[in-house]
Amino acid sequence: MRKHRTLSAPLWRRLGIIAMVFALVIAACGADDDTGTTQGTAGGTTDTTSAVPESVPAELADLYLAALEDGNFIVYSAMVPATLEKVAEEFQNTFPGIEMQYIRLTTAPMIERVTAELSSERPLTDVIQVSDTVWPADLVAEGVVANLEIPELENWPAEYRNEGYYFAHQIYLNAIAYNTNNITSDPPTDYWDVIAMGDRASIVDPRGAGGNAAVVFGTMQLYGAEFWEAVRANNLVIHASVATATPALLSGEIDAMIHTHSFPACEKAQDRPVEVVYPESGVWATPQYTLVLSGARHPAAAELFARWVASPAGQSFINYADCTYSPIPGVELNPVLPDFSEVNATVFTADQWRNEFPALRTEATDAAGLPLGE
Repeated sequence: MRKHRTLSAPLWRRLGIIAMVFALVIAACGADDDTGTTQGTAGGTTDTTSAVPESVPAELADLYLAALEDGNFIVYSAMVPATLEKVAEEFQNTFPGIEMQYIRLTTAPMIERVTAELSSERPLTDVIQVSDTVWPADLVAEGVVANLEIPELENWPAEYRNEGYYFAHQIYLNAIAYNTNNITSDPPTDYWDVIAMGDRASIVDPRGAGGNAAVVFGTMQLYGAEFWEAVRANNLVIHASVATATPALLSGEIDAMIHTHSFPACEKAQDRPVEVVYPESGVWATPQYTLVLSGARHPAAAELFARWVASPAGQSFINYADCTYSPIPGVELNPVLPDFSEVNATVFTADQWRNEFPALRTEATDAAGLPLGE
């Protein structure tokens, strides 16, 4: 389901902020000066960025002023709606006068929509945030992704970035989650424990993308088709998304689930009856990537957003709010999360996804009794 939510300051407020910025710049100018600086009272120079709000980091001041001319920008994002709302509010509080509009799309509908927009040469979005490792590389090969100069990316591990074309702004893991009201002893510690619960347990739809695909890839590598045959034989509940599985877990409709971790982890952080387990046999990482289209209609605002997302402040905010992991160390994480080094996480490469996954997904869906194409 797509959700379109716009968080913005009222128009009068946005225009008022822009007017304030330019009024302060003009007031600071004692004479015309093509250098962009003005003479101070002591004979020195004063940067015009002194008119920039204090919330804007100094290194982004010039880009912020340029982005004010764009006024707004559009993001297609696979982030969950609740997190997107928080991100939009935080970004606009940091960079007043710039409106972040967003449409929440899961991976397959996003690829379909962007492909159609690019084919018509009328892309609506400026920024894409997607949980797919192959598609961003394909877009770069097609020449439709901007290669930005983002100094913060120097700290990114190579497997989580492609020069300045795109970078992983957060990492999801799969996990087991269980209802602590329903299960008070002998909690599940491994995937087979959940399979044994039958229709009191849930698992991802193997036909899905993103975190669902990572569960399929990982379980097929560990156990083969036997695992998904057991899913079918034991009549596990198949949820298309963690967003639908988590409410069923919280209500007690199901006892446990095998899905991505962030939703149940954030529920645990709010003292809901949820415990999250990262099995020692392995979990699988699903990076979500940020990229800016080279034909973006609002290029300065889009670049500003990408720079903020890659900044320590942006990384800490996003990953704390969404109970996910950052690719770089030193980022503040939600305290309910174990250290990334403590979990046995595997990251699949683009080549693995491209060359190995399609056959494994077909085998898994057939074993589960859910042929592709249904």
